[in-house]
Amino acid sequence: MKKIILLLVATVMVFSVLAACANETPDTPTDIPAGEVPLADAPVTDTPADNGDKHLIIAHSQDPRALPPNDMMFTQTILNRTGFTVDWISIPNEGAGERTQLMLASRDLPCVFLGLLGRDDIMRYKEQDMFVPVQDLIDNYMPLLSYVLDQRPNFREMMIAPDGQIWGFPYIEEMWGLILNQGTLAINHVWLEELGIAMPTTLEEFGNALRAFRDYDPGGVGNVIPLSFAGRYGSTGLGRWANGNDFGNFMGLFGQPSPGDLLMLDDNGQIFFTGTTEAFRDMYRFFHEWYAEGLIDQEIFNNGYAEFSAKLRDGVVGAAINFALPDRMPQDMLDNYTTMPNLTSAQGRWGTRQNLSEMHRPVTFVITTACCNPANAAIFADAFYDPQTSVEANWGPLDYVYVLDENGQMVWGELQDGLDTFDDMRARHTLGGRQPLAILNHFYGTVVEYPQNAQIILDAHRDQGFFDYHFYTPYIPPLWFTVEEANRIAVLQVQIYENTVDPWRRGWIVDGGVDEQWEDFLAALEANGLPEFLEIMQTAFDRLGR
Repeated sequence: MKKIILLLVATVMVFSVLAACANETPDTPTDIPAGEVPLADAPVTDTPADNGDKHLIIAHSQDPRALPPNDMMFTQTILNRTGFTVDWISIPNEGAGERTQLMLASRDLPCVFLGLLGRDDIMRYKEQDMFVPVQDLIDNYMPLLSYVLDQRPNFREMMIAPDGQIWGFPYIEEMWGLILNQGTLAINHVWLEELGIAMPTTLEEFGNALRAFRDYDPGGVGNVIPLSFAGRYGSTGLGRWANGNDFGNFMGLFGQPSPGDLLMLDDNGQIFFTGTTEAFRDMYRFFHEWYAEGLIDQEIFNNGYAEFSAKLRDGVVGAAINFALPDRMPQDMLDNYTTMPNLTSAQGRWGTRQNLSEMHRPVTFVITTACCNPANAAIFADAFYDPQTSVEANWGPLDYVYVLDENGQMVWGELQDGLDTFDDMRARHTLGGRQPLAILNHFYGTVVEYPQNAQIILDAHRDQGFFDYHFYTPYIPPLWFTVEEANRIAVLQVQIYENTVDPWRRGWIVDGGVDEQWEDFLAALEANGLPEFLEIMQTAFDRLGR
């Protein structure tokens, strides 16, 4: 019954936009000259042109913890600042993808899709005259976003689709490269001290420490697991966070760094597949030996986060890999672990940069052809790119999640409404992630404090040496594909990663046999389309430099 009511409401809202349309085009705002106002000091765009329609219908996904949009502190604030009114089509997170596809297939379009579409959706439906290209809108009506893109021209480049158009406004969240390093290796320093072992700095020393944990049981727990992680979530593939839950970060120690999708750039800008290198083979031979010795969790590929966390909480794990260990165990146990320095070997060192971007979504705010006045929709979206507004949109409103300190910086306040976490507060009074916003590195310490929960992870990355050795490594950003390319990528990804790489490499850890099976593995990759896959990736990557 609720679904039927929601569908009726959405249909009424979409038809109502036609009645609300106005033909006037607003004047370009002139109060914020693009490129002249430092972004950290730029004011909110609170005076959009009054002529023209300032009413929007926006479809978005709704967190189950959230209040209705019109009751949220953030939405009330942004509407008051801009003078707009909005009818919200709130789609529950669960099933939002399916509902969005139904809306597209039936041309049941709102004015704006907020956080519901991706690159492939744009490419699949743009020829059906559903979306409004926004390059001119950015240049003429969006001084705040224009300033951001002037500071980050690589982000503008990544917003351009294969047809040369820009089809939406981005969600940018810089956090000093937090997501670009997905795995931290930490070791129980209490056990090291009890055994009189210095902090390992090489792969060999690390192995010896794990053997000591296994043999001497320094914690007296009786069932020591020297090294563990949540291997069930270590699947490889485009956009996967594999290295935080797998062996991938070790591969540099064997002579070839490798991100979670196994794709790297050579010195000539050519993409190659690290899964066919000798380093890949050598690493899996090596770690099978560790597995056979009992140095690696014998249930490694069955561990999800729940199982991994349970073992950490039981106090039986000597060393652990994860993106966010603070999320996996209580603070008193976390205090027993120290981030290890960047391990080295004769062939190289731990880690690499991942093929990700801190522009998380290039098309998070997409204007449709059902919008009566795209220029005013752009003006509304531009208000989100004010620094303070971006922070409020992303992490929570001022005077709720945040308060201003004596320097005018936004800092976390106190938990409210009987909620247990700031994430619950964020969910209650914002539209969640995927909004049009830009949080840039220079905001921290001026506009807002760095998020306290993320600071622990960032410090671990610094201690590990990620910023010293890997941050500036050339990488492959998330790419646009044509419809034909995307269709082939969807098939080839399954054949290459799910059907070949993951089952073979996991088998090599548990059962061994990488040397005997290596040529068959390479032949299987070729038969399953690796050459075609790399050709498509290279074509899409080369479009960035047009």
